[in-house]
Amino acid sequence: MTGVSGNREEFSALQTVLARLAGAGILLAGLFWIYLALFTAYRAAHRPVLGVFGFLAVLFSIGLFQRSRLCAAMLLAAAAGALAFSLLFQWWGGGFDPVLGAGGLLSAFYVAVFLPLLLGFPRKRRTM
Repeated sequence: MTGVSGNREEFSALQTVLARLAGAGILLAGLFWIYLALFTAYRAAHRPVLGVFGFLAVLFSIGLFQRSRLCAAMLLAAAAGALAFSLLFQWWGGGFDPVLGAGGLLSAFYVAVFLPLLLGFPRKRRTM
Protein backbone atom coordinates (compact mmCIF):
# COMPACT_ATOMS: atom_id res chain seq x y z
CA MET A 1 0.00 0.00 0.00
CA THR A 2 1.14 3.51 -0.67
CA GLY A 3 0.01 6.93 0.40
CA VAL A 4 -1.37 7.85 3.77
CA SER A 5 -2.50 4.35 4.65
CA GLY A 6 1.09 3.17 4.23
CA ASN A 7 2.22 5.74 6.80
CA ARG A 8 -0.42 4.62 9.26
CA GLU A 9 0.78 1.04 9.18
CA GLU A 10 4.24 2.11 10.35
CA PHE A 11 2.97 3.24 13.76
CA SER A 12 3.22 0.61 16.50
CA ALA A 13 0.44 0.17 19.03
CA LEU A 14 2.31 2.19 21.68
CA GLN A 15 3.00 5.01 19.22
CA THR A 16 -0.65 5.06 18.21
CA VAL A 17 -1.84 5.28 21.82
CA LEU A 18 0.65 8.04 22.66
CA ALA A 19 -0.18 10.00 19.51
CA ARG A 20 -3.90 9.81 20.31
CA LEU A 21 -3.34 10.83 23.94
CA ALA A 22 -1.29 13.83 22.82
CA GLY A 23 -3.89 14.58 20.15
CA ALA A 24 -6.68 14.54 22.73
CA GLY A 25 -4.83 16.93 25.01
CA ILE A 26 -3.96 19.28 22.17
CA LEU A 27 -7.53 19.12 20.85
CA LEU A 28 -8.91 20.12 24.25
CA ALA A 29 -6.43 22.99 24.51
CA GLY A 30 -7.25 24.17 20.99
CA LEU A 31 -11.00 24.07 21.59
CA PHE A 32 -10.51 25.97 24.85
CA TRP A 33 -8.46 28.65 23.06
CA ILE A 34 -11.14 28.97 20.37
CA TYR A 35 -13.78 29.26 23.10
CA LEU A 36 -11.76 32.01 24.81
CA ALA A 37 -11.30 33.87 21.54
CA LEU A 38 -14.90 33.70 20.36
CA PHE A 39 -17.14 33.66 23.41
CA THR A 40 -15.37 35.51 26.22
CA ALA A 41 -13.79 38.90 26.79
CA TYR A 42 -10.72 37.39 28.46
CA ARG A 43 -7.69 39.37 27.32
CA ALA A 44 -9.40 40.89 24.35
CA ALA A 45 -6.11 42.08 22.87
CA HIS A 46 -5.03 38.46 22.41
CA ARG A 47 -8.24 37.22 20.76
CA PRO A 48 -6.86 36.99 17.20
CA VAL A 49 -3.79 35.07 18.35
CA LEU A 50 -5.85 32.72 20.53
CA GLY A 51 -8.21 31.98 17.65
CA VAL A 52 -5.40 31.21 15.21
CA PHE A 53 -3.47 29.06 17.70
CA GLY A 54 -6.67 27.26 18.63
CA PHE A 55 -7.44 26.48 15.00
CA LEU A 56 -3.85 25.28 14.36
CA ALA A 57 -3.99 23.11 17.48
CA VAL A 58 -7.22 21.49 16.28
CA LEU A 59 -5.64 20.78 12.87
CA PHE A 60 -2.53 19.38 14.54
CA SER A 61 -4.60 17.09 16.75
CA ILE A 62 -6.52 15.81 13.72
CA GLY A 63 -3.18 14.99 12.11
CA LEU A 64 -2.12 13.11 15.23
CA PHE A 65 -5.40 11.16 15.26
CA GLN A 66 -4.76 10.20 11.63
CA ARG A 67 -1.19 9.14 12.54
CA SER A 68 0.55 11.53 10.17
CA ARG A 69 4.35 11.28 10.12
CA LEU A 70 4.62 15.06 9.79
CA CYS A 71 2.57 15.59 12.94
CA ALA A 72 4.60 12.90 14.70
CA ALA A 73 7.77 14.79 13.72
CA MET A 74 6.30 18.02 15.08
CA LEU A 75 5.32 16.24 18.30
CA LEU A 76 8.84 14.83 18.57
CA ALA A 77 10.33 18.31 18.12
CA ALA A 78 8.03 19.72 20.80
CA ALA A 79 8.89 16.87 23.20
CA ALA A 80 12.63 17.32 22.58
CA GLY A 81 12.31 21.05 23.22
CA ALA A 82 10.32 20.45 26.41
CA LEU A 83 12.96 17.97 27.57
CA ALA A 84 15.77 20.44 26.87
CA PHE A 85 14.01 23.26 28.74
CA SER A 86 13.18 20.96 31.64
CA LEU A 87 16.81 19.93 32.00
CA LEU A 88 18.02 23.51 31.56
CA PHE A 89 15.70 24.93 34.20
CA GLN A 90 16.58 22.10 36.60
CA TRP A 91 20.25 22.96 36.13
CA TRP A 92 19.80 26.72 36.50
CA GLY A 93 17.42 26.44 39.44
CA GLY A 94 19.94 24.66 41.59
CA GLY A 95 17.31 22.29 42.95
CA PHE A 96 14.89 19.66 41.83
CA ASP A 97 11.39 20.68 40.83
CA PRO A 98 9.10 17.62 40.70
CA VAL A 99 6.75 19.13 38.12
CA LEU A 100 9.59 19.93 35.73
CA GLY A 101 11.09 16.51 36.43
CA ALA A 102 7.84 14.76 35.57
CA GLY A 103 7.47 16.83 32.40
CA GLY A 104 11.04 16.01 31.45
CA LEU A 105 10.48 12.29 31.99
CA LEU A 106 7.31 12.33 29.93
CA SER A 107 9.06 14.25 27.16
CA ALA A 108 11.99 11.81 27.22
CA PHE A 109 9.53 8.93 26.92
CA TYR A 110 7.87 10.52 23.88
CA VAL A 111 11.27 11.14 22.29
CA ALA A 112 12.33 7.54 22.91
CA VAL A 113 9.11 6.18 21.41
CA PHE A 114 8.81 8.41 18.32
CA LEU A 115 12.46 8.81 17.32
CA PRO A 116 12.82 5.30 15.81
CA LEU A 117 9.70 5.87 13.70
CA LEU A 118 11.05 9.06 12.19
CA LEU A 119 14.58 7.76 11.69
CA GLY A 120 13.18 4.86 9.70
CA PHE A 121 14.31 2.01 11.90
CA PRO A 122 12.45 -1.12 10.82
CA ARG A 123 9.95 -2.49 13.24
CA LYS A 124 10.23 -6.18 14.03
CA ARG A 125 7.09 -7.97 13.01
CA ARG A 126 5.88 -11.07 14.73
CA THR A 127 5.52 -14.16 12.63
CA MET A 128 3.56 -17.20 13.58
